[in-house]
Amino acid sequence: MELFTRPSDDEKYLVYKLNISKLLNKNNFLSMNKFKIKKFLDINEEQHFLRYRLELFRDWMKENFRYSKECINKIDSILRKTMLINALYPNEEAFIYSLRNIVFAKNRNLKSLLTDLRLSKTEQMYYFYQLNRFVKDGINKSGFQICLTNHNIYLRENTLNFEKIHFKSIYDLHLCDDHLIIQTTMNKYEVFVPDPKLLYVSIERILNIKKFI
Repeated sequence: MELFTRPSDDEKYLVYKLNISKLLNKNNFLSMNKFKIKKFLDINEEQHFLRYRLELFRDWMKENFRYSKECINKIDSILRKTMLINALYPNEEAFIYSLRNIVFAKNRNLKSLLTDLRLSKTEQMYYFYQLNRFVKDGINKSGFQICLTNHNIYLRENTLNFEKIHFKSIYDLHLCDDHLIIQTTMNKYEVFVPDPKLLYVSIERILNIKKFI
């Protein structure tokens, strides 16, 4: 099901939507606050009103969604003003949580992290994430971490068993719904992580180029 949507073919809702849209619509939606919203509340039509507010928010997201701090702040403001925070489904809350992590990864200062991997003198660890699994040459491997330095990507099980991907060897990144494909001059890696977008922007941040977007 589409995020921020409560589908309904109830004719009563369609009539309700037609009527309320004359008073509350995308043109004045952002000027709403809790006090104004409460004026529209009717206990007999509470579910209709919730569904309608979510539709307005969904439509705003389609037009304005960006991976930026400004967008995060605006989302927080809208959800608070329209009293939708406590009405979100778990997958919708997870989407916003993921958005926060991605924006943080894109904007935080890169700092060297401690690691037990033996790195070169010019190499620094910047990110590491837990992998669900990765696929190389048709072989599934699990129980690994993915670590990003300024020179390489490490798919590591421990300090002795790891795969190393040189950033210079990467010529394509492809973001899928549940994984990231890293194509190098020698191999293709399908990397499955809890949040592929977060991994994607972390790699893009280190590469510091836009050609894969």
